[in-house]
Amino acid sequence: MTRHDAPRRLGAEGFTLLETLVALAILGMALGSSISVFSDSLSRSRHAAMEAEAAGIAQAVLDQIGNTIPTKKTPIKSEDPQLKSVSGMDPKFRWRVDLAPYNLKKLGDNTTVKASAVVVEVAWYESRHPWFLTVRSLRVGLKDRPQ
Repeated sequence: MTRHDAPRRLGAEGFTLLETLVALAILGMALGSSISVFSDSLSRSRHAAMEAEAAGIAQAVLDQIGNTIPTKKTPIKSEDPQLKSVSGMDPKFRWRVDLAPYNLKKLGDNTTVKASAVVVEVAWYESRHPWFLTVRSLRVGLKDRPQ
């Protein structure tokens, strides 16, 4: 019986050190780019949540104008101690309201309504960068009639 086992070359099995290093470098680049994409999407998601909360605060402030937020003085700021009940929102946010008379002269001077242009600006800091959300609206009410 003859033996046909040919001698094997030494080191013919497995990967070389260079092949392993190249594979690890490719894997590292793929992981690095996927972590970068994940981090960016997480940051964008956090910003969208903050922007949605700021829009909610702006809407809540608009709802309170004329009720708990006085309309006589302008600008109105969230730091006003009399408005602590209104600014029971997240302290990361600051808001400001500007009211200005709106001209209704096109309708004539005999109208019984008055209008005010309302601008609500909500500000917050995110990653040491200031962000602002501005909402503009028109508030209509009855004119004060002299007694």
